[in-house]
Amino acid sequence: MNNHSQQKPGVLTAISILILVGGAWAGLIAFTITLSFFAFTIGTLGVGLLAGPFVAIPIILWGAAAVIALINGIKGLTGSGSYSGFLTSSIILIICILGCDVVSLVLGIISLILLMQEDVKRYFGRT
Repeated sequence: MNNHSQQKPGVLTAISILILVGGAWAGLIAFTITLSFFAFTIGTLGVGLLAGPFVAIPIILWGAAAVIALINGIKGLTGSGSYSGFLTSSIILIICILGCDVVSLVLGIISLILLMQEDVKRYFGRT
């Protein structure tokens, strides 16, 4: 549980913003892939549907990363974020490197490094 008797570290706002930006970026990528797939399917008169199984996996990866990161980023900005939520979002953003997403990788690593600071751990009671 959050230890609200302590002052909230300022780095938590930075972590929340990094995760929020990563979630928005992942959502943009998922939307772009989906839109491109539909345009390709229409352009090939339906033959592009054969690529559906190969396109579904990245859409699910980035879509899930976007939803989880956006939820936890917003929770962090409103002050109700949890350590495990930030940790999960950071790791999921790092996993997006499977689709060659360097931006999410960098945001995930930076937020993970900031999350490991002693004042953040102390705030969440994880020392």
